[in-house]
Amino acid sequence: MKRIISLLVLSAGLIIILLTIGDLGDILDETQKQKNTTDFGVIKNCDPGNAICSIRSQFEQKSVKISISFDQPIVVLKPFKINLQVEGISPQRIQQAIIDFTMVDMDMGINNQFFKMLSVNGEQNSRWLASGNLAVCVSGRSDWLATITIQVKDKNIKILIPIIAHRH
Repeated sequence: MKRIISLLVLSAGLIIILLTIGDLGDILDETQKQKNTTDFGVIKNCDPGNAICSIRSQFEQKSVKISISFDQPIVVLKPFKINLQVEGISPQRIQQAIIDFTMVDMDMGINNQFFKMLSVNGEQNSRWLASGNLAVCVSGRSDWLATITIQVKDKNIKILIPIIAHRH
């Protein structure tokens, strides 16, 4: 009986160690992603529901311009199209582009959308399309933060855009 208990305790200890190693692997993966992220910054004072919002920065010693626009002003619970244009990066190098909608200090659930490539314009320009839909916040807030992440091989470009959603 003591031997069985000893084996159970040893097995439980090994399971805890394996779970801890798995968590450490996830933490190391996330740390590596953050190291390989180029923060383009925040697109301020621009409403992508009414204008094309752009930001330009350096990425791998090249000037890169990222532009985003929506097909309409943002109204909660009303689907909208999201247009993304990337200038200065070969489309073949872009593995994926994602937009994630969140609220600061508010859990609104997971709301990320993957872009699909629409077209390639020359060797360094591409257009992408995604669909979005924003929920109603029960507290009455309408201030959203869109985070665009563009994965270029083993590196990421990150752009933030504050958005105000309207209620109609």
